[in-house]
Amino acid sequence: MADDLHYVPGDWYILSDRSGFKTRARRARMEWDNLFVAEREWEPRQPQDFVKGVRDDQTVPTARPRQLDQFQGPMGTVLVKAFTPALPGPPGPWFLYVESSVRYVIGDTLWVMMDNGVQGVCKIIDVPSQLSVQIDRNLPWTAAIGNEIINVSAESDPIISYPGVPED
Repeated sequence: MADDLHYVPGDWYILSDRSGFKTRARRARMEWDNLFVAEREWEPRQPQDFVKGVRDDQTVPTARPRQLDQFQGPMGTVLVKAFTPALPGPPGPWFLYVESSVRYVIGDTLWVMMDNGVQGVCKIIDVPSQLSVQIDRNLPWTAAIGNEIINVSAESDPIISYPGVPED
């Protein structure tokens, strides 16, 4: 353009803050973010800059915590040491050595599968370790390693705890 090459009183040259090209001050505009730009580069402020957020309340009006899982029903384990009934003589103690006695408590009823196919019924009178239970009576028949033991009471605490392992 011809007027860009000569002197115009009160109209100086500027460098656009956006493009870096020179332009006359009369053809430049100030943007909302204080950038002085050529008129063809000018942009209005984005209307989305003025949008205010709305609180999104996602709380449940009647919240209830999840109930603890209750396991009720037979819990099983197996013998890890053969059981041989005591000969007639002084009474017990009689122990069953099992794979796990976790969640077995005093008073639970056990069904022990014996070698003759009959289930011997007894009650727990003590749980001395995680691998054994003491029963209230002598079983009438032998039971081999691997025979199934079923705890038919299973009314113990649903939280399993192991000695030496910290709780969550």
